[in-house]
Amino acid sequence: MKQLSIERLVREGGRKGKKTRVRGYYARLVRSRCRVPVVLAEDRDRRVTMVMGPSGIERLLGKSGFCMLLELGHTAEYIEREVAAGTKFSLVVFRRQKGMATATWTNVLKSVQQYYPEVKHLVALAANELKRNSFAHWQEKAGCSFAEIHARGPQDPRFMTVARLLESKGDALAVRRFLYHTIRLTELFSGDGYTWRQDGTRGVREYVVENKVIACLGEQVTVDLHVYFPSAQ
Repeated sequence: MKQLSIERLVREGGRKGKKTRVRGYYARLVRSRCRVPVVLAEDRDRRVTMVMGPSGIERLLGKSGFCMLLELGHTAEYIEREVAAGTKFSLVVFRRQKGMATATWTNVLKSVQQYYPEVKHLVALAANELKRNSFAHWQEKAGCSFAEIHARGPQDPRFMTVARLLESKGDALAVRRFLYHTIRLTELFSGDGYTWRQDGTRGVREYVVENKVIACLGEQVTVDLHVYFPSAQ
């Protein structure tokens, strides 16, 4: 993989109305507080993460950093908060990784059970209920905003970490909160294998994979992105 060619694809692809085909490559839009991103996902306790396939990369070509984030299922409020906090975004492109699977409810929960063996039994018991109910159902049942809790971080006792899940009742609501805060299955996760945008339209196909150190991905390249809001462009 030549870095120059990948950078040209990201910066210029699609701007001239030409459809560019990308084969054999996967990618993740990485958020980091470091000068250079180190892992695919820096969130605390994150052992699995979501990435996109070739068709997803193609849909990002030529888009601004802000539009890339929207395409991948992030809300405008989340993007604004992260940018204000100094978060940097990069697109990491790499070859297919062992164990990668389409991000359906079944595959994601299977991966969570594999990489979080200490809560495997709780996830297994909640699986059917998680698949059956919408995010709105869980938030209504909790009686609070998951997004607001996540913005406060682990210092909020309602932010569900591995340790707190083990100390909780272990019911399906606790597991859904754990999936939101620790695994980052947000309000836009549907479990059908695709990202969904805030406006209700379907985004790109996504895959679940072990969270890895970027240097251990093998052939890969990292392209730094500049995220500006439309009003600032």
